[in-house]
Amino acid sequence: YIVSEDTQLDRNRSNRSKDKEKDIKQEQNKGKKEWLQLKHRTAVSDVPYALCAFKGRLLAGVGKSLILFDFGMQKLLQKCANRGFPNFIVSISPLDDGSSGQGDRLVVCDISESFHIVRLRRDVNQFEIVADTTFPRYVVSHTVLDCDTVAGCDRFGQFFVERLSDEDGQDIEDGLIEVVGVPIGSDQSNSTNGIQSSSLTLNRGQLNGAQFKTQSLCEYYLGESATAMCRSPLQPGGADCIVYGTSLGGIGVFVPIRTHDDLQFWILLEASL
Repeated sequence: YIVSEDTQLDRNRSNRSKDKEKDIKQEQNKGKKEWLQLKHRTAVSDVPYALCAFKGRLLAGVGKSLILFDFGMQKLLQKCANRGFPNFIVSISPLDDGSSGQGDRLVVCDISESFHIVRLRRDVNQFEIVADTTFPRYVVSHTVLDCDTVAGCDRFGQFFVERLSDEDGQDIEDGLIEVVGVPIGSDQSNSTNGIQSSSLTLNRGQLNGAQFKTQSLCEYYLGESATAMCRSPLQPGGADCIVYGTSLGGIGVFVPIRTHDDLQFWILLEASL
């Protein structure tokens, strides 16, 4: 399936407002000719700028809302949503859990508040914002390094790496998140004074932010904005690197230093320049 979004003028409205629609197209092969067949369209309330495949379903950033859709016969069916993001969502990436591939956590970037780590609670079918950053950034591109680490670049050309601590990541994985004084996942969270766990709200932490905060591992000024970024080896069997492309047509690579000898080599080389 190929999912796309477009904006179409609704002539039935006097104010000439715009409806945003997502096209679901199925690629089919007929002999030697390849063609796309329109499956269906689904109108949404705002611009679906960010689209991402997630466990056989479709994740969409519709304005300030994160919505999970499933494929229906005539249109997309909304399964769950989180409308608590502060700004317009621009990109979504699943976090790999390292063993079985795609886990229950996501990285969601909005237009001016950097990263948000979101967890899907399957028991109550809810998206929870469990972690965010302490420094707002206008993120242009990003890539996931592991289940707790994300690298990105903002529009001012600042490359950075943000990581969730091992303790916080384990607490999120185990569901030990405070809600009204009771951690989610404990025996007391299933029923508190007759209230089901699905109606409990997260401890928003300081300044109405998420309970957990990521740590900034490194920052590097590129001089120009990196509009594309991915994690990939430069040769078959090689170590993964961060490859990025800039707005002025440049291509660069961040290579990890894995051994102490490599570290000493680059320190001596830098000192001799």
